[in-house]
Amino acid sequence: PYNFADNEDLSLEGFDRSVKRDYENGMIDMIKSATYVAEHSWEDGVGLDLVASPWSPPSWMKQPLPTDPFDASHAGTMERTVIPECLRDGAGAGSRYASAWARYIGEFISAYQQRGIGFWAVTVQNEPLGVPNYEACAHDKSSEKEFVVHHLGPVLREAHPDVKIF
Repeated sequence: PYNFADNEDLSLEGFDRSVKRDYENGMIDMIKSATYVAEHSWEDGVGLDLVASPWSPPSWMKQPLPTDPFDASHAGTMERTVIPECLRDGAGAGSRYASAWARYIGEFISAYQQRGIGFWAVTVQNEPLGVPNYEACAHDKSSEKEFVVHHLGPVLREAHPDVKIF
């Protein structure tokens, strides 16, 4: 697992806006190649509508897991999740971690735009009700709604008004 903001910092000052790992591992070039092929393989140049779907916020944004020490302030890993809500202080209007997670998603979209890749939409979470043994962040219907209404929706409306929430 990897993320673009390893250290606990609600301001996201340390966010890797170059998305260096995705560039170095070929993700950026692969997406650009796929986009090129889609735009040039059909007569009408259909293209691709890319959807970003996060798997997990950085561990410092997540509630401790049952396997973490009793006095842990946050999860020790991005893998696994607690239910019904993975974020440290929930998804309500006053949640500092939900706010940071929404801004993180916005920064991710901006970083990819700087690399020449745009997104048509984002999802709140890949497998929002899943509790797998890999990167995850559970949201029940209520917390997902709060996250969109109070955090992700306003971030996207301001910074990326053309990106839909899917």
